[in-house]
Amino acid sequence: MGAARSPIFIISGLFSGIIGAITLIQYSTLASASQSSSLQVIAVSSIPIIVSMLTMPFITGGALGCAVEQATGGGATWELFISSGKKYYMNLLIAWIMAWLASYLLWLLAAVLVMIGVMSSGGAMAMLLLLILLPISAMIMFVGLMFIEFYDIAIVADGVDFARAFGVSIGFVWKHLMIVVPFAIIITGVKILVWLPLVSALFMKYFLIVASNLSYYENGTVNTTAFNQSLNATAPGGMPVSSFGLPSLAAIMVLQMLIQSVAFAFITAYKAEFYKWRKGIRRITDFDYDFANEGR
Repeated sequence: MGAARSPIFIISGLFSGIIGAITLIQYSTLASASQSSSLQVIAVSSIPIIVSMLTMPFITGGALGCAVEQATGGGATWELFISSGKKYYMNLLIAWIMAWLASYLLWLLAAVLVMIGVMSSGGAMAMLLLLILLPISAMIMFVGLMFIEFYDIAIVADGVDFARAFGVSIGFVWKHLMIVVPFAIIITGVKILVWLPLVSALFMKYFLIVASNLSYYENGTVNTTAFNQSLNATAPGGMPVSSFGLPSLAAIMVLQMLIQSVAFAFITAYKAEFYKWRKGIRRITDFDYDFANEGR
């Protein structure tokens, strides 16, 4: 994992962290329908995502190109970073959009399963159903994303286009399933860490608002109407629970930027080394050798 300590990966990770932090502007009051105009909400919510979509394929292509070069015994240079970023940009851009759509569909399917449990009739059976559906939803997300995890490294390391990249990724995972699962668990854990500042802040804000008014509890059950009124009434200045003021959001952005910088460098180097390592290990049936000629 020495590649992750290279200045190229650290700086490209920093760029990735900055872009990731910019996307959090959608959680500011500027993106709140109750605080801003509709046009401003759309602009604040969409422009950072478009910027990320247009820039990350170049950064990813450059960083993976350098990581593959180092994994095969070469050296990483800024010239290689720029040339790799340009060379694989269009394929990575289209593949990134396809991966985003696949992730969204997986998330939607998982959300539907969770909603089935939430909206089922109350009682112990409803809680049991929810406890069953939650891990199933998480497993669907994990397995689905695991099988498409290697589309970007397939484009860079194998030179395939976006149309074949996902098939290569699925085939690679299926062939090396037992060793890919621990890898995917590590990568998923690192990616979760990136979102930890935002998720923690949302949870704390939600918890404090709920704790400030417990009047929606009636005989051990939740009065949904009173619950929603409590959230709306307690949110400062009519600010939605999912929005933050500038100082709070700035702190979240800085934390996420730092974590994502390290995470990007780690994932890039780790994925390239893992992919080339597994590709380099060949089974005895992979060799073009006629053992029948042995001893003749």
